[in-house]
Amino acid sequence: MILDALRDTPHPMHQTVQQALALVDKIKPKRAWFTHIAHDLGHAATNERCAIRATGTCNWHTTD
Repeated sequence: MILDALRDTPHPMHQTVQQALALVDKIKPKRAWFTHIAHDLGHAATNERCAIRATGTCNWHTTD
């Protein structure tokens, strides 16, 4: 599953990280990839938030 997870602050056209994680919790896909991630999210801290999910898989695609 590929989901938009822009940032923590609401945006009229994109999901927040929390909204994307809630969908992962609800749908429980084998894997989830998040895209459109804003530069203001700390990579390590956001990965940690993601890694504790029940699906066990979280992949952040960045261009760093």
